[in-house]
Amino acid sequence: LVKQLKQQIPKLLLYDATSAFCDHDKCYGKKNNIIYGDSHHLNIEGSKLLMDDFKRFLDSFQSVNGSRS
Repeated sequence: LVKQLKQQIPKLLLYDATSAFCDHDKCYGKKNNIIYGDSHHLNIEGSKLLMDDFKRFLDSFQSVNGSRS
């Protein structure tokens, strides 16, 4: 599905949050501190971790494609 969407919409940006919580071997419920408030929801620490990772994603895209609009 993702490959089809990218073919249909070449400028489509897809963010994979896996990098915020996982390394190449496994995913974690804790990085320095516990990052989940319950079995399905991030707590404040997890939200900050995700936000920082998403900012890096946006910054890397913007540095390749020029300044912000």
